[in-house]
Amino acid sequence: MDEALGAAVALVNTAEPPETLDSVDALRAFYDQWGYTGSKPASSAELAAVQAIRPRLRRLLTADRDAAVEQINEILADKQALPQLVRHDHLDWHIHAISPDRPMDQRILVETAMAMIDVVRADEMRRLQVCQARDCNGIVLDLFETGAGLWYGPNTTDMDEYAVRSSGDAMDAPVRLFTGQTDRLAWPGEYEKGTQVVVQHRLPLPCTVRALLPQLHTYDR
Repeated sequence: MDEALGAAVALVNTAEPPETLDSVDALRAFYDQWGYTGSKPASSAELAAVQAIRPRLRRLLTADRDAAVEQINEILADKQALPQLVRHDHLDWHIHAISPDRPMDQRILVETAMAMIDVVRADEMRRLQVCQARDCNGIVLDLFETGAGLWYGPNTTDMDEYAVRSSGDAMDAPVRLFTGQTDRLAWPGEYEKGTQVVVQHRLPLPCTVRALLPQLHTYDR
């Protein structure tokens, strides 16, 4: 279910300037990246349909708990969702609530709604937040129960460690697992198109990275 949320967040963020879901090829790459099942998009009409659901997804992901419940129920009823246990590829039994033959935009809506059920039931709406920086309007997901030993950088030989331990922690006590948003990290690269971010966890401790949100500063004259 976390993967469905990550995909929804990534899809919503494609609408932030500059538009990055701007072709059928981009949509097919998105399909592959997030491991969707069912028919693969192949037309401009399918692209337009997926683009059109982004505002609805954004409203759901940024809603408070009670409003999210209303939207979840509305999506599931509207798309006639029918939860069933399925097993495919490398995945064991899990729940799908919509046929893989349905259009991709409908599958995304239902899968996101199903994932949000777990967030609502656990009262974990704080996991979904909007970046508050003046020049950033993307949705971010926080780290979840991550221990010390998280490193990041442009490649595996030029990396910095993200400090999970704070100055207020006792040095003779174990570092508490971190849940929340990291500070803004320096972008590990220049502005070239091919830049990348590598994340490693080098200690035998838990680590869950729910999303990486690149942020671009513009210096308008």
